[in-house]
Amino acid sequence: MTDLRGYYFQMSEDGIMKNRFLASIALLSLVAACAKKSDSMVGQDPILQAAYQSIATTQAQVEVELKAWDKHNKGLDHDHTHCSKLFGSQTRLEQQMSRVRAKQENKGLAATNQRSISRAMEGHTKVYKFEGEYNVMVIPVQFSDFKMEDIAFFTPDENGKIKAQEYLFGDSNPDSLRQYYKHASMGKFLLDGEVTPVVTVPNTLANYGESVPGNTDRNARGLVVDVLERLKEQNPDIDWWDRFDQWDLSDYDNDGNFHEPDGFIDAVVLVYAGKSQASCQADFDTTGTRPPNSDVPAGPRYNATIECYNRIWPHRWGISLAPTDSRYSEKGPIVEGRQRPSMNGYKIHDGLFATDYNMQSEFSDLSTFMHEFGHSLTLPDVYSRGAGNSTGSWELMSNNAPLRAQELSTFSKVSLGWVSPKIIRQGETTSAYLGAYNFVATAEREGELRVPKVREVIDGQEFNFDAVSLVPGLGEAVYRSAIVLTEPSKEEVKVVEPVSRAGSRSAYSGRFDGESRSMKFDVSVPLEGSAEFSFDTIYHIETETNFLAQGEDQLDVKVTVDYDIGEIKVNGKTVEQLRLVSGDNDFDTLNENLEGCNVAEILALRTKNVKGELSKPEQAAFKEKAAECQKPSWVKKTVDLSEFKGKDVTVEVVYTTDAGYTEFGIVLDNVQVPGAQTIDFENIRTAGDIPGSQFQILVAGKYDIFHNQFYLMEYRTPGEHYRQNGEEVSYNKDNNIMQGEQSFFAKEGADLREKFRLVESSYQPGVLVWYYNTKFGRTENNPTGQDGKGYLLVLNSKVKEMALPGELGNAEFFDEEGFYNTDSAAYKAFVKEQNEAFVCFSHTSFFTYTEGKAPECDDVSAIDAMKELTFAGRPLIYRREGFNQVLPPRRMGFHSVGNPMRRGAASRTGLSTFRPKAAGDFAPYKVYKEHYGEMVIDQLSTSQAPTFASVSTFSDADNTLSTRAAYQGDSVVVEKTGFNFEVVMPSKRVLERYSKQTNAESGENYFRRPRVKIYFDWK
Repeated sequence: MTDLRGYYFQMSEDGIMKNRFLASIALLSLVAACAKKSDSMVGQDPILQAAYQSIATTQAQVEVELKAWDKHNKGLDHDHTHCSKLFGSQTRLEQQMSRVRAKQENKGLAATNQRSISRAMEGHTKVYKFEGEYNVMVIPVQFSDFKMEDIAFFTPDENGKIKAQEYLFGDSNPDSLRQYYKHASMGKFLLDGEVTPVVTVPNTLANYGESVPGNTDRNARGLVVDVLERLKEQNPDIDWWDRFDQWDLSDYDNDGNFHEPDGFIDAVVLVYAGKSQASCQADFDTTGTRPPNSDVPAGPRYNATIECYNRIWPHRWGISLAPTDSRYSEKGPIVEGRQRPSMNGYKIHDGLFATDYNMQSEFSDLSTFMHEFGHSLTLPDVYSRGAGNSTGSWELMSNNAPLRAQELSTFSKVSLGWVSPKIIRQGETTSAYLGAYNFVATAEREGELRVPKVREVIDGQEFNFDAVSLVPGLGEAVYRSAIVLTEPSKEEVKVVEPVSRAGSRSAYSGRFDGESRSMKFDVSVPLEGSAEFSFDTIYHIETETNFLAQGEDQLDVKVTVDYDIGEIKVNGKTVEQLRLVSGDNDFDTLNENLEGCNVAEILALRTKNVKGELSKPEQAAFKEKAAECQKPSWVKKTVDLSEFKGKDVTVEVVYTTDAGYTEFGIVLDNVQVPGAQTIDFENIRTAGDIPGSQFQILVAGKYDIFHNQFYLMEYRTPGEHYRQNGEEVSYNKDNNIMQGEQSFFAKEGADLREKFRLVESSYQPGVLVWYYNTKFGRTENNPTGQDGKGYLLVLNSKVKEMALPGELGNAEFFDEEGFYNTDSAAYKAFVKEQNEAFVCFSHTSFFTYTEGKAPECDDVSAIDAMKELTFAGRPLIYRREGFNQVLPPRRMGFHSVGNPMRRGAASRTGLSTFRPKAAGDFAPYKVYKEHYGEMVIDQLSTSQAPTFASVSTFSDADNTLSTRAAYQGDSVVVEKTGFNFEVVMPSKRVLERYSKQTNAESGENYFRRPRVKIYFDWK
């Protein structure tokens, strides 16, 4: 999971910023570019430079506040405001960085491809193929007080080989990053890397990992700089460092080429000694607030809690040096003759800096490395936020599986240009075969054999779709995946409240990202009379401000970054800039024109707030008052054209935005042109009626916007092994999906060992359907908070309770509608009794570590008896103890066990797929019992476990939001376009054309057969 402690917040009153949720900045633009950027905004470097200078200022403030807080903690200073000041500074820093980095990612390769996909209904779409080599630098790190648990894993053996190198990048390790991404890209993307010598820093782990106010580690970013500094001393070879800069994934020079050096190391990965804070936080921080070490209460758990809080939280982020740091440089790398801003990164040499990094514990498993590297490739998270589990573990960028990684979805692969799905368009009644989505033969994975392509011409445009095979003798395509494009949905958007001075119609810039639009007026300035050009306007422009206390009584208020800008130009020359909100004349974020806005009071409160002198109730009251003063209002803008009397001039109102989030923009009305009538737009029907204008028309303050949606279909095969003649002929990463084993104790049995049962549940094979909705941003994937909708969610074929087997499915636990009633007395008593027994049976020492006391166990003979049992020859281990105490390579030799009702019944996403009726019921459960120390199938319990009928059809007319709030995150609510489909079995005569005797590369191989036929229909 990406470290999302810093969501996107717009800067506001105390630098603790107003929450806007990082999702917003990644809204996909559905409007084609109308003009190139104005000269003042060409390229992103000026904006980046201003943004990172503002971040550097905040970084310096954080360091000042951190020293003051340390002094206070040692009793040398009794100023109790230091905690709130540090919290505010840390929060501001994280959110500033979230904001600018998300904007950079919005220009990235994946986001660019996703915008292209979102316009697929407009015609042929071109995506950038992420092909070629990519080098990753992996640096093992130790501390003065904390060494690697297995240092030999990271150091050369007698033959000069490093085990970690093979583990992460080896061709002989099927679970390595290199092999995974070769499989995912079907041989297009070659990931390589180098594990450097171990770097030992002179500071303690707590110097970097201690939890401090601001929900953050003390100085994790500083660890990266310290490590790079020492590595550079060990290896000053410029050519070696330059190997790690091959990609420009945010397209800094706007040339559309992502495969070129950009002056920054592509990927720095630190593997630090010790365990992850993420693996212990839930045990010691039940509220999820990540309190600082100073707030840990005394008691039996104190030492263990401090040890946990001193660990570093695994994350991917960016270096942020302060101007006060001797290693800081405002000027960045020189790339092809042009100097870039440093982005507060660390300088390797004049042409190379480091900023982006990924930090993982030596206890982090491979799937976590792969998930985080997906972010380095600009892929977003796609897990469902909030309650519900709509995306489950169906894709790597969702809830990544433990230990080994699962597949990437069609969405992620299209985003990287690795797959081209068959296109089905609105109203197209047709059918198509789908083959095994993830079957990639060894020769295809190694790039020795091209993946089959199907050339199709649609409306005069050529497409090359990926196929698994062509049916032998018939030539019909068996597609790898399919995309169903539906007609866009319409949304009415209110921009401003209608007012009498604006009439019913106004001109509007539109809300867009990464471009510039203008409205031009050709003016013949008369020799006599008024030479004033004026217009009414209301606007809101995304501008960052920063408020820093200066001395005791003054406050420096300044605009630090014009992410977006409005400009009034005369003959191309800017005569006035529009920033923040209309009515704010001095750029202090307060609209002096608003009735009831007491500016003096707000400024005084702001000063106190920045200094940490307001209590929490006072802060809330202040923010409420400030918010009322930060609303835009209609104002009149006037331009004096006297110097142009008797001449023709062009007056232009320009709105220019950067990539990512924007405010609503600029609304114009009542344009008074010298010597001409007032333009009030009342008789203008559409934007096309305004010559030379790129603005649009608002009616009663509103306009219509269109959002594209589409379905992505892929046939998934969990539980299947692609083996032929005893050899694996293709990886199947679907087999790495794990729902998490649960356990329970049966009623019958002489002791806990005999009563113990292990429950394994499987994901259901079939057609997995994703629904992509461009109305939502890249992190707006919260169906429970968005009426069942989101950015990318799984269409669940059955939103129903998933009853568990054995004692876990006791009829007393269900309500009258057949759902688990977790509030019932019977359920609570069962869970309490079962878990108390499980603690004694499986992990007494780990319980003692987390609770600060030993569990009370009546049956001494059952204590830790589970550790004596094996599953398929692997010892059993409590899952939380496993990822807290056992290094990943060794952890693969254990079988993890979860406690009874570990996730309640929240495993429903595993049943999402659509299957032909002929496939019959699906049995996801296997129940195991102990037999002479080995867990073996409990035939009776397994045979009695619930099964689930196949669902083969879908109609969007029947798609509704669940009436039960707890289940509203289990699927997705789609737009109604009349879409229907049915999944059936291919005919026997077609399947007989494939053979188990041919090799895996052959188009006739059994694994390449069509798994289903899908009929597409519209009503």
